[in-house]
Amino acid sequence: MMAKAKEPSPVATVLLVAFGASQNKILDISLPVDDYYCDSHPIIDDNEFRKKMGIRYIEGQIFDYEGNLDQKFKNEYDSEGAYKHSKIVHSDGTIIED
Repeated sequence: MMAKAKEPSPVATVLLVAFGASQNKILDISLPVDDYYCDSHPIIDDNEFRKKMGIRYIEGQIFDYEGNLDQKFKNEYDSEGAYKHSKIVHSDGTIIED
């Protein structure tokens, strides 16, 4: 049996997956990294959007311009869509939680 070829990583892309309180997947979004950092997106920046959609968690992966994974994160939100907590794991192993 042949091993599957590894798919190339996305280049300069942010992958976001939003989940509800019961860990059900609600949204799966891919954004150019420049849009993620320079423009707002309701999944990240809008409490009312998250409340309306029932989003309680967002898992993200940020890939740099060479397709390397720069960081992974998980954000947690309350039932009103307000930010509660996050954990960020950078490519060098640094972990930031708040």
